[in-house]
Formats: sequence, C-alpha cells, structure tokens
Amino acid sequence: MLFFTYGFRNFSAIDDPSYIGIFENTLSLGWFEYFKSSTIEPGYLILNDIVGTFTDDYLFMQLITSFIPLFIFYYAFNKYKKLISLPMAVFLLCSMLYFQMLSVALVRMFIAISIIFLALGYIPERRPVKYITLTLIATFFHYSAFIMILLSYFAINKKNLSKKVSRIYTSLFLLSPFVFIAISKLVVPILGSRYQQYGSINYGINFDFSTFSTVPLIFLLLFFIKKFKDKEQLYFKFFLFVYAISVIISLFGGMTNLGRLIFYSYAAFIFCASMVSNKIRFNTSKIIFTSIVIFYGFLYLFYSQFTNEQHIPYLFPYNNILFTL
Repeated sequence: MLFFTYGFRNFSAIDDPSYIGIFENTLSLGWFEYFKSSTIEPGYLILNDIVGTFTDDYLFMQLITSFIPLFIFYYAFNKYKKLISLPMAVFLLCSMLYFQMLSVALVRMFIAISIIFLALGYIPERRPVKYITLTLIATFFHYSAFIMILLSYFAINKKNLSKKVSRIYTSLFLLSPFVFIAISKLVVPILGSRYQQYGSINYGINFDFSTFSTVPLIFLLLFFIKKFKDKEQLYFKFFLFVYAISVIISLFGGMTNLGRLIFYSYAAFIFCASMVSNKIRFNTSKIIFTSIVIFYGFLYLFYSQFTNEQHIPYLFPYNNILFTL
C-alpha cells in the first residue's frame, strides 16, 4: 500500500517537476557531464542514467526511487524484528516520514534516510566499517548524510556509547553552532551554486515551542531505559542519543537552512519507541505509552502536513497515475 500510493503518485509532490528535469538532463547530457555542471549527488545521477538506458519514461524512475527507501526500511525492520514492535515501527514510519515524502517528494533524502536507518544498527554492534560504508553510500544520494559519519566514533570503543553519552551530548550541544557555520562556510561552496541557499548564515537561534516539542518524548523514553540490559541497552541508548540530537538541530539548524537533518533523528525515534513497545508487557504502562506515541504520531502528522498550507494542495486531493480522489 505504501509503495503503490507513493510510487504511482501523479508527479503531484512539490519537488517532482525538479526530479523530472534531473532525469531528462541526465538522459540528455550523461550523468557525469550533468554532475560537473550541477553537482547533484552522483549516486542519484548514476541511478537515473541506468534507468534511462532502458526507458525515457520518468514513471519507472519514480517507481524505483519509491521502492528503494521503503524496501530498506522494511529490511531493517525485519533485521531487528526481535528488538522492535513491527506495527509501531510501521506506524511511526508513516506518521513521521512517509507523508512528508508524499507531499514534498524528498526523493534523494528519503533514500539516504533509509540507508542511515539501516546503518545506525551497526554502531552498537561495533562494526564501524559497515557503518561508514553505508553512510558513504547514503552520501552519494544526499550530501547531508555525510554529517552522520561523526557517529562512527561510538562504534570504535564500546565505552564511548555506554558511559560517555551525556558528556558527548553536552559537548555536541556547545559545538553545534560552530559545526553548522563551518559546513556553511567550508563545505557548501564546494557543492556548487545549486546549494548556495545553505551558505547564508542566520545567527538567530530558534527558541519557539516546536524546538522543544521532542523533549517530552525523550524523557518518556528515558523512563524505560532500565528495562533494557546489556546489548539491548546499547541499542536503546544510542538511538535515544541520535533522537535527542533533534533538539540541537531544531535550535541551530535554522542558522544555515539545515533543519531537514532532523529527519535522521526522527528515524532513530522509530527505533526507540518500537523497542519500548516490544519490551514492555501488555499492562497499564504499555497502554499509556502506546497511547501517547500514537497520539503524538497523529498530532505531528496533523500539524506538519494536514494543516501546512504549503503541503495541503499536494496531498488533497490525492492524485494517482490511475485515479484521483
């Protein structure tokens, strides 16, 4: 259902015309020539080039790029099915990421997020080579994924993850403004004119209510941390750490228009909440926890998509290649 709805959309999302243009330019110029002039992520251009070898119909490219991230998410869900609640994981994927992609079509980023979601599990397993490899692959689909390479630090030494998380988070909080400025000044110019919007710096900090909307959920998840032992706790603690980074991104991401990095943190929340849902037995605690998470999922979806004036025209009515609702 998710693939059919997303894959067969009638090129009706905000960014779909841009992706159609990328496909046509790749077919016309070849992926390498187009990369030199546009600096669009080479992995995505190569995929366009491969598809273009067989067809010039962009629908097939849309179907493939819709299938890839959903397949990777479901592959990761299956990989960790003993740790997580599959129904909760699918619900949070739909409420926190899927409709954003359906309305805007962040095609490259959705692929990158799914790869990073799969890669994050290799951190508690202390397999930095696999994590770094997958992160680099994700970077070839969206440059923003490269910032996640910093998390490989936790895979090198188990103690970094088990004993130093709070200290590292504090350091990251203090250093984040400088990191975002460095990205804007040093990295963005390398990416070409297409990414110039990320090069402007706004030295204001976002202190509105939405900035701290994830804090209650962080404390809710922390309440259950002692239910996990040994390796399970490493998984939970690490993914909770990644989710907590959402506060930092909300505060400082607006300085350089890098607020979309928050979707990587949301992917970590899918894992954390699903772990808790799987761990606690069916009792009052589970009913309360599940009710809160489901309510939050619908509330987030309502305010981020269904009342977003920019997104509403691209969601309602829903347009499919085969029909219109």
